[in-house]
Amino acid sequence: MADGATVRKRMIDAGESLLAQRGYGITMLDVMHKAGTPRGSIYYHFPGGKEELAIEVAHKVGDDVERLVADLGAKKRNPTAFLQGLVDFQTAKLVDSDFGEGCPMLGVTVSVDIDSPELDAAVAATFERWATAVAIELRSMGLSATRSTNVATTVVAAIEGAMVICRATRSAQPLKRVRATVPSLVA
Repeated sequence: MADGATVRKRMIDAGESLLAQRGYGITMLDVMHKAGTPRGSIYYHFPGGKEELAIEVAHKVGDDVERLVADLGAKKRNPTAFLQGLVDFQTAKLVDSDFGEGCPMLGVTVSVDIDSPELDAAVAATFERWATAVAIELRSMGLSATRSTNVATTVVAAIEGAMVICRATRSAQPLKRVRATVPSLVA
């Protein structure tokens, strides 16, 4: 039998995947089925329901993106290669899901049936963590503080927007265009 931490992690992972596929319209039963957990695990691990789960997913996505940015920044010390590496990662992830999974935070953001200042704050913080992590790496590569922040915000916004178009068109072309534009952002 799996321990509580493993069950909770499986539920957060399942929630991330489902939010990336379908947005905030998912149910906790969907999460339970995808995670392969017993019904009681919903109430035990997430007594606050879907809102609590989505907040935990936001924290996980923020942690993951900070790790990804740091890892790529350590491997690719050139700003163009670094930013293109971020685009390449998101492109591969989207293509690997057959265009079925976008950004789970975007899925929450565009849902209209949410009335949760706590969830709004968690999602906003996740996007901010991503842009800040990218800006810090760009700054360490020699870009000015202002330029690093501007480029980071532009790239994050471009990736998010391109992923929406990729999913709608079932084509990676929009992300490839973002990748091709990156050199002009840091030239």
